[in-house]
Amino acid sequence: MRTGDRIRLARDRLRMTQKDLAGSDFHRSLISQIETGLIEPSLHTLTVLADRVGLPTSFFIESEGEKERATRAMDTAARLIADEQYDEAYQVLLDALTSVSSFPLRGALLVKSGDTLLRARRPVEALTHLNLAVRYMRLGDDIKMLVDSLAHLGRAFMQLNQLRAAIEALEEARWLLDHGTVAEAKQDRATKRRQKIDLTLSIGRAWAHLKEPEKALEWLREAAELAADAGQAFEVGLAHQAIALTHNSPEERDVAEYHNDIALSVFEEALHPVQRSISLCYSGYLAYREDDLPEAVRLFQQALNGAGDTPEYRLLPVEGLAVTYLSLHDHEQAAEWSNQALRLIAALAYTGLFACRQAEFASAIGVAARFLAQGDTPYLQDVPQTEITWYKDEGFFEVAWQALERTAIDFRCDLAPRPVAD
Repeated sequence: MRTGDRIRLARDRLRMTQKDLAGSDFHRSLISQIETGLIEPSLHTLTVLADRVGLPTSFFIESEGEKERATRAMDTAARLIADEQYDEAYQVLLDALTSVSSFPLRGALLVKSGDTLLRARRPVEALTHLNLAVRYMRLGDDIKMLVDSLAHLGRAFMQLNQLRAAIEALEEARWLLDHGTVAEAKQDRATKRRQKIDLTLSIGRAWAHLKEPEKALEWLREAAELAADAGQAFEVGLAHQAIALTHNSPEERDVAEYHNDIALSVFEEALHPVQRSISLCYSGYLAYREDDLPEAVRLFQQALNGAGDTPEYRLLPVEGLAVTYLSLHDHEQAAEWSNQALRLIAALAYTGLFACRQAEFASAIGVAARFLAQGDTPYLQDVPQTEITWYKDEGFFEVAWQALERTAIDFRCDLAPRPVAD
């Protein structure tokens, strides 16, 4: 964007006329010539005009080579991200930020930095970068980059479990995608369609987490339709998976199973093992509700086999196995799986995700607390001593059992009689 274009944009946003901007220092015609590109303003003129619109002089200047440096840094970061070298990619982007003064370029680098931190499960740091990126992008007229900034900001809020803030950012991004003026050369139609599907799906998931099923289903059904129209099979599976998880009352079991089966038919074991694992895990919960406990064990075990090494995905089937074995009165197996769940929770606590996934962890903690209360501490031999001390804190058992009861209500499960703490 030329210097003149930036001056005009800043003036328009403040609803100033060219005469207002000129003030007593310059003639209105000088402002007109600068904005149309007939002349380049001096540094002194730029400093005065920047002060008048409340922006730093750097907003109006793009040094020679800045764009090349920023592009090179983002290309290097993309290669490092592909190899999961997130810390190295983040450092490359930080170095580039120190040498770039242009607001649009700084905004683009901040978006890429935020995306890198989200991939590294560092959402608090990502939020700082992305909030600043959105502020930069609002000063420009690149709707595509503003949409990208808001979409990533929504993802950061989702990771931090700040769901209403996530919805606000994602819905604004979706609105801009539908109504913003984007030049065809800047926005490929297929890319725009894909982004619309992703935003719609994310909004639906956020409403589902807020226990607002009607709003969630409205967005999720639209996401499924958009994905089907675009021939995006994987996104079709994601939408139906989310719809199934939203239909979680006993009377909706058939509807949930229908949508979950669609998701399973889409997610191939070799190509989408993690998403298939999540759907298998939900099938396990459905079997548990029907009191088909052997089938639940089989499905949870199958889900665990496809969950990979990521703790947050392994935790779902592991806690399912712990609860199911407890219902089968196989206390030794239940304790073993509870112990595994505790180790996964400890691993996730260091990623900053513990608070975000607290509701899902509650059942595993509750099961473990049951055995702690009965004195079965040998099952915790592999858990760090600091963690054991924390689980033995006074009052923990009461809180953990209440958490387990809430989880049971969510899944419509019947608990065994409540044990008495020693």
